[in-house]
Amino acid sequence: MGVVRPRRCAPSIVDNPTLRGSLQKELDLTLKLYSCEKCVGAKRWKLYLLRCPNYLVYFTGAGTSSSSGPIVVCYYTNWSVYRPGRAKFTPANVNPYLCTHLIYAFGGLSSEDGLRPYDKYQDIEQGGYAKFNGLKSYNRALRTLLAVGGWNEGSARFSKLAADPERRARFAKGVVRFLRTHRFDGLDLDWEFPAFRDGGKPQDKENYVKLAEDLRAEFDKESSKTGRPRLLLTMAVPAGKEYIDRGFDLPSLSAQLDFLNILSYDYHSAFEPVVNHHSPLFPLNRVEESEYDYDGELCI
Repeated sequence: MGVVRPRRCAPSIVDNPTLRGSLQKELDLTLKLYSCEKCVGAKRWKLYLLRCPNYLVYFTGAGTSSSSGPIVVCYYTNWSVYRPGRAKFTPANVNPYLCTHLIYAFGGLSSEDGLRPYDKYQDIEQGGYAKFNGLKSYNRALRTLLAVGGWNEGSARFSKLAADPERRARFAKGVVRFLRTHRFDGLDLDWEFPAFRDGGKPQDKENYVKLAEDLRAEFDKESSKTGRPRLLLTMAVPAGKEYIDRGFDLPSLSAQLDFLNILSYDYHSAFEPVVNHHSPLFPLNRVEESEYDYDGELCI
């Protein structure tokens, strides 16, 4: 989720009337559901709810991004190229002016304690990374990051990596090489989830901080040595309190990160007998009787 001033669209968006019309309908509906004044005060900026998926951005104290205005983060999923027909979505369909930061989801963890393309055919052979980072040729202020992890990567490899100082150090050095080679501007950590799922341990919470510290130290070191802008370090964090309490030391993590991306979606899904908004920012008008906090406002 982000608040942005209207910007000109990339040619691939403007020249596609179907996509343009779909986006406009979504935006019109969003502005009816959530008033601009309630979100950002009297300034009538447009509110975009980005649903790929919908993340809220939380700013931390570790540093600042290259953007002087609001930060608007968008995730691009590399499996969207496999959608059938007109639903297919490639890097060429991404509007490089809509968001300040684009995150490519996902990269994986290699058996050698490094990063690896999750889909080598699409990411490397078909030029997914190159086309994605090529969007910066349209918008020089745009920053791109690679998200590592995700649901399919799981927790076991993260847990073992974060627990070993030597492996963390090797990973941090490899991350710098990988990101620079493929022209990314940073890394988004998306461990789903520390202390949960396959191979998760209670020590994951403390070890995740150590992993973030080692990555940030290596990013600082590389920037100081080469004179290049420091690589960004961000993290995807669940909105659910149980996940945070068990797996995320947010004060310590925030000291190492540029910003957090809060997974504020899937509040409603196919497991329910009725249709609801899957990523509501504010509560629905009716009272919801549930053990869950069903909107971002309650969780955050």
